[in-house]
Amino acid sequence: MKKINRIEIFLAVSSFALISVIYFVIIPESYATVSLSVHIYRPSIYIAFGFLFPILLFGLRGFAENYGFHRTGLKKSISISAALALPLFFLGYKLAAGPAAMLFVWYALNVLEETYFRGLWQRVGEHLAGAPGAIIIPSVLFGVYHLTVGFTPVQAIGPVFLGVLFSLVRRNTNNIAGPILMHMALVTGMWFYAQ
Repeated sequence: MKKINRIEIFLAVSSFALISVIYFVIIPESYATVSLSVHIYRPSIYIAFGFLFPILLFGLRGFAENYGFHRTGLKKSISISAALALPLFFLGYKLAAGPAAMLFVWYALNVLEETYFRGLWQRVGEHLAGAPGAIIIPSVLFGVYHLTVGFTPVQAIGPVFLGVLFSLVRRNTNNIAGPILMHMALVTGMWFYAQ
């Protein structure tokens, strides 16, 4: 792992703290409602990631290399994600409930979420707790993050396990393409179910 920048640690911790404060302190009684999720949660997450992504992209040297956006391990990453894409599609189809947002928007959010959790938080996790931290920390935070879209604590266990899978693929291939494609396969299944 390339040396981590203090700015990365600050961005990771402060952005996740902000997300948590908004959804668990400021609006704790109603954050799980569909209306609030659609009208407040999603737009604010797009805005937060919209600010965070350019900061990471233009503010940190070696962004592509540090966050897995490069050719190294690309074939391996795509091969693994292709093998897991169909099961994840059917898992998404099985798990989906209710109407879906536009598929393109989901895909854009998947890229941002994976950059955030498997890019930024995976680096921070490895810095804080070594190899196990690179897998466990972003995966647990991925589960907590899903509480903000209305998942119950029991339902949030699913994203934790998926986060472990995505983090392992990212770590073993040194490429983020696999986690992004697997995440997209999952939400595609959810989208097809909702149609």
